[in-house]
Amino acid sequence: MSGTRRTRISRQQHAPFTDEVVRLFIELEGAPERARPYSDDTRRLAKMLGLTSEWWTGQHVNDKSDKPIHPKGYCAHDDFYRCRAVRQALLEAAKRQQAAE
Repeated sequence: MSGTRRTRISRQQHAPFTDEVVRLFIELEGAPERARPYSDDTRRLAKMLGLTSEWWTGQHVNDKSDKPIHPKGYCAHDDFYRCRAVRQALLEAAKRQQAAE
């Protein structure tokens, strides 16, 4: 980034998810697709996961898309992959939680 003082934010791997986060994720997974993207619940989940800025670019962990709709160079493109990584971890946590019940 020539000529700028901006620094890339380093995102840490998420600690184990709380039961509340996993429950809300599972609840949203079962919601109709059209109800998910900009609901209060998806925003609350994004906030609990530290993904609020990604939510504002239209990305969320309940998105089941295979690839981003934004081309490389857009922040939403990178945000898609950030949310995708957290989604994969949440799916694993959901499997473990459902198996324990």
